[in-house]
Formats: sequence, C-alpha cells, structure tokens
Amino acid sequence: MDSLGRVDDANRVTPHLTIANISFVREHSTAQFDHVVTVCQTDVSEYVEAEYHYFNIADGPHNAYGGDSSYELFEEAADRLSDLLADDETVLVHCHMGQSRSIGVAAASLCGLDDYTFQEALSTIEASHPQVHLGDTIREHARRYVGESS
Repeated sequence: MDSLGRVDDANRVTPHLTIANISFVREHSTAQFDHVVTVCQTDVSEYVEAEYHYFNIADGPHNAYGGDSSYELFEEAADRLSDLLADDETVLVHCHMGQSRSIGVAAASLCGLDDYTFQEALSTIEASHPQVHLGDTIREHARRYVGESS
C-alpha cells in the first residue's frame, strides 16, 4: 500500500473503509482487513482471508448477470457495513468494477456514521477513490437509505 492508501484498484477512504474492485480481492491478500463485503453477483469467499459478507446485488432490474436489485438487499448491505464501521472494524467493500454498488453502499453507510449528506459522502469517497460512476438504481437506493429525495 502506498502512502496515499492505494493498492492497485483499492483505495482507503477512511482509516476503517477501503473500496476496491473484484480483481483486487482475487489478486491481493485481504488479511489486513477484519471484514470483506462483496456487493456484486460473484461470491469470492475462496479468496478472502477475513470475515466474509456476501450480498448478491445487481446494478439495476435488467442486469444480464442476475442478482437482486431490490432496495431491501441494498439496505441490508448498507446496514451491515454501517454496523461494522461503527464497531471500528476495518472493512474492504467491493463490487465488480469498484464504481457503483460498492460506492453506493459505502456512501449510504458513511451518511449514517458521520452525518454527511449523500453528496458529501460521495465527495469524501471520490477524494481517494475517483472511480465513481453510480448507476441510477444504486443512486436511488442510496438516497432513499439516507432519507434524501433524488
């Protein structure tokens, strides 16, 4: 990890939260994290050296790869991440590209912990993880989670 907290496609957003893509989990050790949270269709538990949490979240309702695009599953993932961060656990959260689902869940969780607005949480994430490209469904779920309208 370099001095800015980056390892290839992973970026430390806070001392306890790192966001990555699926390649990072497959190609690097996750032993430095207490937990790994997957928010995409691919279960990568075989690569994880930490406590593992899997949420089969799709980017939207018409995703060719399957998964669940419901608000309820998004909420479950955001609640889990919020609980872990509130307990000062170190967490790596990832999706396939590290651009939408992981960002949305992380931003929603940060809002509850640090009293950010949704845009402030996104800006905080983007400062260290510039690969932010939220899909419409994920953006709507995150805004709903934090009680903001679109």
